[in-house]
Amino acid sequence: MKATLLVASGFAPSMSDGYALELKGLAPYLPRTSRVPLKEWAVSGGRPGNHPMRRVVGADHLMDRFVENGLLAGLVGVVVEGRAGVLLRLLSVAPHIGNGRAREIAVNAALPFLYT
Repeated sequence: MKATLLVASGFAPSMSDGYALELKGLAPYLPRTSRVPLKEWAVSGGRPGNHPMRRVVGADHLMDRFVENGLLAGLVGVVVEGRAGVLLRLLSVAPHIGNGRAREIAVNAALPFLYT
């Protein structure tokens, strides 16, 4: 999954040589996706922890975490029970998605989706 996300996001070519070669070897097996041009990302001037590639890798970890039962099934129980701390832990992926970003995901995406 990470390879697909990195290729689709346009970050694969900017990877270190070893990882780029690994992705190149996986290329025939990856689904065909449209790619975001790298120039579309705001990659300069920000904190290294906020680099978009770091967030893409964090998204991959979240998908891996919820792949078996799905994101909705993984979050709905803790939201209904009001367990905010557990929700934040489920949405955090150190070092890619910290507690602050997990709060933003919870407030701006997860909770509005679950309560519509």
